[in-house]
Amino acid sequence: MPRSSPTTPSNLVSLDTSYLVTPPSWLADLRSLPTIADGISGVRFLTEMAGFLRNPVTLQEAKSVLRWRLDHREETFLALAVRAIYGHERSPYLPLLRMAGCEYGDLERLTRDQGVEGALNALFSRGVYLTVDEAKGLRPAVRGSTTTWIDPSLLRNPLLEQH
Repeated sequence: MPRSSPTTPSNLVSLDTSYLVTPPSWLADLRSLPTIADGISGVRFLTEMAGFLRNPVTLQEAKSVLRWRLDHREETFLALAVRAIYGHERSPYLPLLRMAGCEYGDLERLTRDQGVEGALNALFSRGVYLTVDEAKGLRPAVRGSTTTWIDPSLLRNPLLEQH
């Protein structure tokens, strides 16, 4: 017969739950197992890694690629901005840029005049940035009198293939 506890009124009965079985600890570990998508990504990584290892990049090739990227940094930055931000209506950066009054032409002019770092610093000072809590979707991005919520899943570059 169930017994009454000191904190329970005498007309109520507490239930003895000591007979209930707690789930085994290994059951909780199932949530940490890889998903099918993880498996597919792993297979893709391994197949691409094999090709990479068969054709290693020489030091001269690496220097040449790095030099080209540095020489064309502004153009590649602007091309990325066109395709991944201004050409991607769901980009979380687009509302921030619009709040700052920065259309593509403004970004292009800023980048040509001040370089990539200078443009990014100018945008930061105009409120085009995300705090950690904003990027996680825990708080809205508030800039002046404008507020926008950021969907963290949209922070990924839409032009890249998921791995």
